[in-house]
Amino acid sequence: MDVDAYVRRVESIVSDQGVFIQSVVPDDEPPFAYTVGMFARSHPEFLAVGLPVELAHGLLSDLSAAVLRGGMVFKPHDRVHRLIEEGHCLLVPIDNAEASSSSPTSFVIVGGQRLAADPSTLCS
Repeated sequence: MDVDAYVRRVESIVSDQGVFIQSVVPDDEPPFAYTVGMFARSHPEFLAVGLPVELAHGLLSDLSAAVLRGGMVFKPHDRVHRLIEEGHCLLVPIDNAEASSSSPTSFVIVGGQRLAADPSTLCS
């Protein structure tokens, strides 16, 4: 797929679903996944680093759904409980020196190993 077709695909998915999730698996670095589309809805993007791709994608999907459908607004250092078995996720803001406000533009997701049985039970 060429770059223009890829960009059109991402734009179409964001337009239809509100968010696009991209996973990346480098050969010599930890895998990561990130959202595209949250910032357009006045919410920081999410980034999951070092988690298995399937887990990262599920986390980002559930967090995005909580914002887009559930109206949640996550803040820096929120702990998200009941999304992952054996603990919680911590939303760590990414500092952006070029951002025009004090609000973070992205969160890194820290923690957890497995999705919980019922991810709809999020709380911050």
